[in-house]
Amino acid sequence: LALRPSELVGARWSEIELGDSVRWEVPNGVWIIPSKRMKEGRDLVVPLSHQVAGLLDQLHVFTRDNEFVFPAARKPETHLHIGSLEQVFKRLGFAGKQCPHGLRASFRTMAAEELNEDERYLEMQVGHVVKDANGTAYNRTAFLKQRIGVMQRWSDFLDKTAKAGKRSAD
Repeated sequence: LALRPSELVGARWSEIELGDSVRWEVPNGVWIIPSKRMKEGRDLVVPLSHQVAGLLDQLHVFTRDNEFVFPAARKPETHLHIGSLEQVFKRLGFAGKQCPHGLRASFRTMAAEELNEDERYLEMQVGHVVKDANGTAYNRTAFLKQRIGVMQRWSDFLDKTAKAGKRSAD
């Protein structure tokens, strides 16, 4: 999803609309992160690929009675701590090679280089303000329709890459 780790671990079920989102015209649903949780201070509408929507749907069975999508194991009234994500990366052998926040840069770089995605859409997806010659006073687009395609192609690319890696490991 190319989100900041704090945005990810702080996810609330009330922010997520799974399934066909009529209001947003997003076929697999959306995650609307409110401005108070965003660095740029404005809502971010994140279109969900069918893979992400499916994973969230599966996870909902286990945590639907909780406010948080990723509740803390010992204190379920709070959300997972960012340090927990970092520990997972260490245990997987990524210490010094990759970190949770670095996945944003990986998305931004690989989606541009491997998938030839428009950099304006990628910048919007990572929650940055898209700058143009007229400034943000005139550019208020969210590129939502375009980002639906970007996120689906990104998920498909990750699936394809994972399958290729599994075949080469066999």
